[in-house]
Amino acid sequence: MKKTLMFLIFCLMLAGCANYEKYAKLSASVMDCKPEQIDIENEPLIPFWDEESWEAICKGKRYICSYDPQTGVSCTEMINPFAK
Repeated sequence: MKKTLMFLIFCLMLAGCANYEKYAKLSASVMDCKPEQIDIENEPLIPFWDEESWEAICKGKRYICSYDPQTGVSCTEMINPFAK
């Protein structure tokens, strides 16, 4: 039982790392940043209906990015109306 649980945890950790790199590369394809400059947050562990969305942070700016097999990757900068 413990070995099975440890294996499942390892697989989830490995999948999370692979997802992080995947979303950084996808974001870099439409942003003015290199993948290693991008931090990814709120990435999906499992894509839903081939549509995926995540947040990418680069050079102090936060973007909402999405991928759709029909339209490709798009990223839109999040604007904070309360920022000075």
